[in-house]
Amino acid sequence: MSQEVFRSPAEAYAYLDRQINFEKSLHLVARNEIKLSRVRDALAHLGNPQDSYKIAHVTGTKGKGSVCAYLASLLTASGMKTGLYTSPHVLGLRERIKLDGDEVDEPRFLGAMNDILPTLEKFAADGRALTYFEILTALAFHWYRKEDVDYAVIEVGIGGKLDATNLVKPSVTAITNVGLDHTKILGETVLEIARDKVGIIKPGIPVVTAQAEESGVLEIIEAASIAAGARLYKLGTDFSVRSELRAHCFELDLGPYGVSKIELRNLGFHQGVNAATALLMFRLLAGRNPELASTAEPLLLRALSETAVPGRIEILANGPPVLIADVCHNEPSSLALANTLRSEFPGRRVAFVVSVLKDKDVGGIFRNLAKVADSIIVTKIADERAFDVETLIATAKAHFPASIAVEDQKLAVRRAIDSGADIVVVCGSFYLVGALYEFLRTISQE
Repeated sequence: MSQEVFRSPAEAYAYLDRQINFEKSLHLVARNEIKLSRVRDALAHLGNPQDSYKIAHVTGTKGKGSVCAYLASLLTASGMKTGLYTSPHVLGLRERIKLDGDEVDEPRFLGAMNDILPTLEKFAADGRALTYFEILTALAFHWYRKEDVDYAVIEVGIGGKLDATNLVKPSVTAITNVGLDHTKILGETVLEIARDKVGIIKPGIPVVTAQAEESGVLEIIEAASIAAGARLYKLGTDFSVRSELRAHCFELDLGPYGVSKIELRNLGFHQGVNAATALLMFRLLAGRNPELASTAEPLLLRALSETAVPGRIEILANGPPVLIADVCHNEPSSLALANTLRSEFPGRRVAFVVSVLKDKDVGGIFRNLAKVADSIIVTKIADERAFDVETLIATAKAHFPASIAVEDQKLAVRRAIDSGADIVVVCGSFYLVGALYEFLRTISQE
């Protein structure tokens, strides 16, 4: 049934929910079924809004959302009207589409959805209906043109080469790192996944990466950059990060762009790396865009220090116990969580409340968490892609025999708090953190 106009945000949300959503049903898609032609044609029908402003494009297995948030803050601090498009969301869909730090409000969301509706309906009538993510991507691109932004920071959804965002003409790109995730779509090995992610590299456009020199991944990024004539900036060669003695403080050495000292709100050495990646991307943009070059260094460092990325080892209560939310959902991000807890809270008792989706490396996640756990409680996510509790508890016990299962999410959190732990961490999925985020904040006020 065709839709003539959305009379309320609720109608627009319902329309989106009726579309194919690979974020919720990855089993519906095979690698050879993913093509860019449909969304390319839809964007052309909208007048290619993504060509109306300068773009930074970021992919990676871990850290890409944080890099995007930091870079958007830097651009806004420099006086640029800046869009930020990320996925998935933690609390609400509109947080994916931001302008100068604020998510699109409901009236503007509704207006933009009605603007693009004729295009959506035309393609649906032709048997080429756009997916949930493709619609949101087109919506973001259109709204940023409508708002006359100067820059947009765009996070890749999945992979790179065939992602709906990969129709932009960026001024700078980044591949934060490559690990195992979305293997059913991107490939079963890190090398296959790397070959997909390097698809965002564009001819002559600088690339920044924090990928370590291991597993042959960096060689793939280097080869793709050389083939595209794109200058590659590598962590450990072109820029570096060093922890200061104080927690959350880092020294960022960007080579010819100088050395900066910063203090960040989110925990973890990896956030120092993410901030350095974003700052280097900004410096590269400033080298090509004079309107950025005059921004004072203290202003930039303040923007980084004031940026809080929700759900990234985020302390919601100082305790006792300390309550932490982290959306880690793959092996590399769970390792970063474990390393951060070990360094930030040495000798403290840690209880995890965990649930994981079926397309994730659940064994790798539990293996890393077990290194610092005093208690692991697995719980249930109300999502068809989630592992059932029986499978989760069996996998958890293989790495931490004292693991227990509590299906009710809020009861699982209460059990973790009552366990006597100094730190309670809710993690394993955007969807678990999203479901419990407000509950955790309520507990923090008790």
